[in-house]
Amino acid sequence: MEKIFCLLWLICIGSVTYSQILPGGKQIALSHADIARSNDVFALFSNPGGLAQIDSSQAGLFFSPSPFGLTELQTIYAAAAVPLSYGTCALGAMHYGFSLYEVTEGHVGFGIKYKSSNYFGLSVNLKNIAIQNYGNAHSFQLNAGFICQLSSHISWGTAILNISQSTIGPNHDILPSTYITGLMAKPVPMCEMYVALQKESNFIPSVNVGLSFSPIQYITLLSGYSTYPQIISCGATITYSFLEFDYALTHHLELGFTQQMSLILKIGELGI
Repeated sequence: MEKIFCLLWLICIGSVTYSQILPGGKQIALSHADIARSNDVFALFSNPGGLAQIDSSQAGLFFSPSPFGLTELQTIYAAAAVPLSYGTCALGAMHYGFSLYEVTEGHVGFGIKYKSSNYFGLSVNLKNIAIQNYGNAHSFQLNAGFICQLSSHISWGTAILNISQSTIGPNHDILPSTYITGLMAKPVPMCEMYVALQKESNFIPSVNVGLSFSPIQYITLLSGYSTYPQIISCGATITYSFLEFDYALTHHLELGFTQQMSLILKIGELGI
């Protein structure tokens, strides 16, 4: 009964708890308001346009061990990005769920820079959903995004996930699409402010805001808030040499606390 209960929760809340699905401790701590700032390997999953901003090879691992206290909803992402002369290529994978209900994805993405301040990207992912005693179903999805630097202190970003309106299963059920657009402003060197509008199919829009503040070298403090679902978030980024560790703590108004973490290895800075 307990696992059936977990499965019901998974189906009911899985689509609307956006911060449980897209990776990155930093991104989640900012309530995914940083769509105009995506500039690390996890941009593959949220805004492939941000891949073009990566200037050295990276590998990342994201782990959400027990969303809302349920290990059955455990989420793991892994990704790698390599800048080339003609753009940035990236590969990634995700696993979500438990034995009764599992979602596995593989991602391939590519980002390019146009002139000096415009970044565009596309990604394709293969999604496989497995439900015990009911079998598997899979679907390809196309995602797109861009980031435009409006000035040295302001940028604008937009992404559409499942722009292909892909379907899954024998009944060809349409998978949800997510539209998100936002701005980033940097009023002072140590502070960045974010605001984004997010709309997922069949759900009301959400306004997401975020703030990052770097009081000392190596440490950045993060906070965020989303209106739907109502989630308050906070966290920190610790950067030293070629390593970046991001931690996020979120509180859902009804479901409680969840923690997530990610680690990024900046391979290009190893000098090997």
